Amino acid sequence: MKTIARFLPGDAIIRLQCVIIVVVALVFSTLLGSRFFSVANFQSIGSQLPILGMLALGMGMTMLTGGINLSIIAGANACSLIMAAIIVTHPDNPLFLVLALLAGAAVAVAIGTLNGALIAWVGVSPILATLGTMTLISGLNILLSNGTVISGFPTAIQYLGNATIAGIPVALLLFFLVAILLWVLLEHTTLGRSLY
Repeated sequence: MKTIARFLPGDAIIRLQCVIIVVVALVFSTLLGSRFFSVANFQSIGSQLPILGMLALGMGMTMLTGGINLSIIAGANACSLIMAAIIVTHPDNPLFLVLALLAGAAVAVAIGTLNGALIAWVGVSPILATLGTMTLISGLNILLSNGTVISGFPTAIQYLGNATIAGIPVALLLFFLVAILLWVLLEHTTLGRSLY
């Protein structure tokens, strides 16, 4: 029993959450049989959840500083739409891929600056400021995309979303990479310690 306890987190709430996750997994495996613990199911989960996981990491950073950001999904969608619109104009030109990444980063900085200005300078509550920018950005996203799908991506972009390495989705590997880099930033840098 002591061996098992050694691997459990020290925080009682985190231990309770781990127990809940195990119980839910066991309930699902009982209800769904072998389909739940199948390779296909885990590959499906591994290709769908990394985007939400990365957004959760970003939200975690915000919450560490005592804030909240309701516009995170709308902002991610805006960055994605801008990058997609640039990439599909010249899908085989690597210069446009770099341009798309820079444009996506610029949109993210603009959204963050708007949220930060509303909260720090104007004095709006973080939940209200980001709720307002979420509504604004969501409307702009619909206006920009006209409600249609953007297609025609180069193979390299499709690889990031659809490929697997040794049966593990590339998107999941990218999530793990981002999570590890964020952990290093938070645990082993002065900036990370100051955020705590």
